[in-house]
Amino acid sequence: MLRKKSLLALLLSLCMVVGILPATVFAAGQYVPENPRWSGYGNQVMWDKPANASGSTYLEYEVQLVLNGSLVEEKSVEIKTYVFFYDLTQPQEAYTLKVRARTIDIVGDPDGQYTVTGWGEWGDWAIGGNTGGGEGPTPPHEHSFGGWKNDGTNHWKECSCGERSEESPHDFGEWELIHYNPTTGKDMCERFCRTCGYQDVDEYREHQHYYGNDWSSNSTKHWKVCFYCKQAPTSVAEHSFSDWSVTKPATTTEEGSRERTCSVCEYTQKETIPVHTHDVHDKAWKYDDTNHWQECSCGEKLNVANHIYGDWRETKPATETEAGSRERDCTVCDYVQTETIPMLEHEHSYGDWQKDETQHWKECRCGEKTEVGNHTFDDWTITKEPTTTETGSRERTCSICKYTQEETIPVHEHSIHDEAWKYNDTEHWQECSCGERLNVANHIYGDWKVTKEATETEEGSRERGCAVCEYVQTEAIPAAGTGEPTDSTDPTDSSDSQGQQDPSGDTGSPQTGDSSDMALWISLMMASCGGVLGMLFYRRKKAAAGK
Repeated sequence: MLRKKSLLALLLSLCMVVGILPATVFAAGQYVPENPRWSGYGNQVMWDKPANASGSTYLEYEVQLVLNGSLVEEKSVEIKTYVFFYDLTQPQEAYTLKVRARTIDIVGDPDGQYTVTGWGEWGDWAIGGNTGGGEGPTPPHEHSFGGWKNDGTNHWKECSCGERSEESPHDFGEWELIHYNPTTGKDMCERFCRTCGYQDVDEYREHQHYYGNDWSSNSTKHWKVCFYCKQAPTSVAEHSFSDWSVTKPATTTEEGSRERTCSVCEYTQKETIPVHTHDVHDKAWKYDDTNHWQECSCGEKLNVANHIYGDWRETKPATETEAGSRERDCTVCDYVQTETIPMLEHEHSYGDWQKDETQHWKECRCGEKTEVGNHTFDDWTITKEPTTTETGSRERTCSICKYTQEETIPVHEHSIHDEAWKYNDTEHWQECSCGERLNVANHIYGDWKVTKEATETEEGSRERGCAVCEYVQTEAIPAAGTGEPTDSTDPTDSSDSQGQQDPSGDTGSPQTGDSSDMALWISLMMASCGGVLGMLFYRRKKAAAGK
């Protein structure tokens, strides 16, 4: 019983191991290339991808060239369905062609750079060449079109019975160089049908050099070599070096180093800098304001000393208005020392007033100015009055330098510069700035207003104002005892008041503005008042005496 259990456990373990094996282990023989053949282009052998291989299945092919049962040459190729043989000793039809395939796992671009990460088992051999091919057993006849078949012109899909489908000419891509034949000096190029993958090969194209980015060089020159033929270099050229770069400065005890790089091929040239010994490499003297010296190639100053001067020489004489200059040379180096010679002493002499539109001043011949100030003008004086058709003019003079400033007075246009009304006894008006009267008119009076009531012994008064201006007309009201108004000419004659009616219709009083009888009225009023006062004084005195 225990032995049976152990056997069962062993079988289960074997099943588990078999279950985890890669699928390619069980794929042995399932991918068989089709139709191995000579392509007709040189010694090229071609075959078709297995009909049951999908587009994502990548295969490695092993190709054998057999002569009289003996292996002559063997080659392997990945993904591509062709290979070349170069060492044939017999006609092509004397050889047997054998091709087999196995799956490969790749990472990358199958049409460019890729890496194989796994391999399957080899399948069965496909036989071609002098055997007539080896197409395999004929399946039961039922049209089953497999993968693409092709020749040099067309491609198609074909049933085992020979029936073709989807036949059309090849749709080729661009030519690409695949091989250079050093024997013939020709390029072998290929192009592929975009539909079926058929490879068209041309080995008779004149070789076209291909130069990559890599440079070949020696210590003095650089060039490029064809990637394929490894010959025919481009024009050889001298290096184009940059300036030396010191990588390690030399000292007085240790060597240094320097290098420079070609800007074209990046070749780097290196040199040793010997131990440094100070030496004057340039006999020319360097200098500053104080010293002169010579220099070593390392920059060290040698033979440092103060300048040794010759005599001064005048380069520009000094004057009362400008400073002069003088110079002297160092007798060892090229340094020239310069000095300023002060201006000569000067006594200023100022002349008459100088002036412009805004200022006046007095000036010395040396250019020094004094008493600079703005003009002090007096009042404007009109030299020509403007009219309503012509401009006028005016001027004013600086009281210091007598500079005269002139101005044009524009043509005069009458305008009221003051809204206040001017007036006399009969009329009112407004004035222009020129004094011209504007809007002249007679007074327009309102009603009379009694300002003092008349009594039997004293006159009253009344007044009325102009409705436009501030003029007020006044007149006297006769005393009640007289029974009639007072007239400046004849108290008993009322013709004047009848003939001079005011705008209100009152004819009994003279116009206030008529002052011809005013003195008479005042005299009569004072005489009357004096009589009344004298009579009252007399009565009081008489009464006092009677007592």
